[in-house]
Amino acid sequence: MKSLNCKICLKSFVQNRQNQITCSGECSIENGRRLRKEWVVKNRRRYNALARKYYKKNSENKEFLKNARERYYAYKELYPERIRETNNRATKRYQAKDTTKLKRRFYAHNRRLDKKTFLDIEKWIALVRSLDYRCQGCMKKLDLGKLEIDHIKPISKGGTAEIDNLQPLCRSCNAKKGNKFVAEQMIEQYQCPK
Repeated sequence: MKSLNCKICLKSFVQNRQNQITCSGECSIENGRRLRKEWVVKNRRRYNALARKYYKKNSENKEFLKNARERYYAYKELYPERIRETNNRATKRYQAKDTTKLKRRFYAHNRRLDKKTFLDIEKWIALVRSLDYRCQGCMKKLDLGKLEIDHIKPISKGGTAEIDNLQPLCRSCNAKKGNKFVAEQMIEQYQCPK
């Protein structure tokens, strides 16, 4: 019998069986989960094909669908923080990997502007980074994908798409500002005579 460290909790334990790598049943279950997750990541296409096949086979069975829904909602009630963490991780992964959404936004924005002035995505990212990813209205720190392009002097009032006329705003601040010029907005806010 050898003394080993558990692969999951790193506690030392005495090996009872030849292939034993965990100290307890709980750690063994956790190790199985970890191995399954690793397998799914490595074999994503095969896993998706197996899941589709299983769903097709059981989709006619209404009991199966009902039980699946019940299991999901029971899990959601038991572990709301896990569901929240999973959703947050997925959102961050999507925003980090998928820049196509940001590029589409820039394409649509450039389409609305004159053909001569185009926004440069690298300059925009540099501006947002220099402002510490903060909305310039409420000063909240947000992800790059949640910050919107705002023209300090609106295009409709003669503004340009130059980088010095742009500022990052969150959705609600951008909606509040609308097509007001910052000076006009301050005058309305403080009710000063023009």
